[in-house]
Amino acid sequence: MRAAAVLAAFAAVFAANPGASEATAPPTVSITAGTSPVTEGEAATFTLERTGDTAAALTVALSVTEDGAVLSGTPATEVVFAAGSATAGFSVGTEDDEVSGDGSVVTVSLAAGTGYAVDANAAAAAVTVNGDNNTPTSGPLEIAGTPKTWTDVTVSTEGVEDPEGNTRAESGQPGYAYEYQWFRWYRKFVNGEWHVEEIARATQSTYRLRGEERYKRVQVRVRFVDDAGNAEEVMSKVFPRRGIITEGNAWEPLDQVTGVAVTPGDGALEVSWTQVSGALGYLVRWKSEADGGGLGDGRGGWRGGGGRRGAAEWG
Repeated sequence: MRAAAVLAAFAAVFAANPGASEATAPPTVSITAGTSPVTEGEAATFTLERTGDTAAALTVALSVTEDGAVLSGTPATEVVFAAGSATAGFSVGTEDDEVSGDGSVVTVSLAAGTGYAVDANAAAAAVTVNGDNNTPTSGPLEIAGTPKTWTDVTVSTEGVEDPEGNTRAESGQPGYAYEYQWFRWYRKFVNGEWHVEEIARATQSTYRLRGEERYKRVQVRVRFVDDAGNAEEVMSKVFPRRGIITEGNAWEPLDQVTGVAVTPGDGALEVSWTQVSGALGYLVRWKSEADGGGLGDGRGGWRGGGGRRGAAEWG
């Protein structure tokens, strides 16, 4: 009877807590990077997190690697979770080598061990370490083009030379690519000094000089991030170097417009044409047969895309 009573008591306990006979799953550990990038001489920081039972202390193995040469001393190979804590911090010291060069990447990877499992989706994390001994980009840049309004001027980055490299900027890699901003130089009649103002929406390597640039000069600023992660900036020479921007022709010559079709109407004229790339508007002039003279009897203008149709009264 005593044995039967003990068995019954065990059965009752098991029924009340069916998980008591199952093994507890080990905690799962993951790692994330702290601030990135950091500057050499600063520590690269990481945070480890465990899920599941956190009651006991836990030692986790890891490894540290670098792409470059920035580590200071020999990094630790394990980190300890304090009892009751779900997170643990880990840092890797870096060295300021006083040498200009590319940045480095410090990677910390979790290793398998006893009493825990590694989260396969967060088993490693990396921090970029930038150098602090940047050598400025050389310049300035030259603007090419004709100093007349309604013509295109262009700045080329072929002359950009950066000791830390600018291959990422040249390839257009996001975060490193060249960024342009054009400026307008003008004289104030009060004191005759040159003043500079930013040209709104002028942010490409090529800029079409507008009417606002007549009797003025322009300049362009080029910014990018070099291969070592340093922010760089270089200014072009003022354009034109001598003189000022003069008035150009805002209208394309007639022989550059194609697909022109003219349909006379009853006291009206309908004209269509093929769009000219970059055109801001169109000027149409005509003559009447009765006059037999040159162009100039009538005139109409259209602004916007090409291929537009419009009607205007005879002059």
